[in-house]
Amino acid sequence: MKLLIYITGTCFVISLVLIISLQDAPFGVVFSESVILFLVSAIALSVISGILVLQKKTIWKKLLAAPFLIIATLLSALSIVLLLDTSKSHTMLANAVLKITPEANRGNLRPFLPTLNRKQWLEDIDYLKIELPKHHAHPFLYLNQNHFYNAIEILKNRLDSLNDQQIALEICKIVSMVKDGHTQVISLPFNLPPLLESRLFPLRIFHYSAGIYVTSGGRDNSDLSAMKILKINDSKIEDVIKRVNEYVPGENEYYKNAMVISIFIECAIIETLRSY
Repeated sequence: MKLLIYITGTCFVISLVLIISLQDAPFGVVFSESVILFLVSAIALSVISGILVLQKKTIWKKLLAAPFLIIATLLSALSIVLLLDTSKSHTMLANAVLKITPEANRGNLRPFLPTLNRKQWLEDIDYLKIELPKHHAHPFLYLNQNHFYNAIEILKNRLDSLNDQQIALEICKIVSMVKDGHTQVISLPFNLPPLLESRLFPLRIFHYSAGIYVTSGGRDNSDLSAMKILKINDSKIEDVIKRVNEYVPGENEYYKNAMVISIFIECAIIETLRSY
């Protein structure tokens, strides 16, 4: 029994250290697995400690097992809730960590705030021009090589007429030309192009064959559930899909559809696309 305590205690400490060390970016697989290990080891520690205390001869010592067993029960209930909806639980845990993370340690999670001048943007674009073909296994499988380099030069010539958000989106557009869902411009915590800020519409939507529908409007907009989206501002939804598709990586229609609806609820991207 003591060996079990040493093992679970070690797992508990390791998971706690990992959670603390990853608090700057609590969105990856390692963080999620660390939380799971933390909960499992904490439950095991509580149960084992409770059992050991119950083996004591005096009644008052046996009563000390109650807090351990209560903790184990509560942690087990929490684990079940988290397992029922991993998506929400992951977001909840990440937000909880962010609230207790000192402001000075939030460097990796601050909104993308570009302050690049023309020279710096040119350096970044040239870096993309050189490094993407160098590191991608088949960069020109679906893309004409000349089209790629022409798009790079066109963007460089347009820098003076575009703001930072627009330049970031145009870089996304060039990368999406490769048609590879694993080659894209992303930012934490969302799998979206990096912009000045991230503001999401409080909706959950899905792209069905019959169109794009709201599947959940949340507690405050429940009346929107099952509604079909026909327009975004004055633009028909078909036109918006066609425009957004230019900025979405992916080699097949189903993947691109999934990515498109992610962008639809991102206010900053929609606003930027409307601006030029």
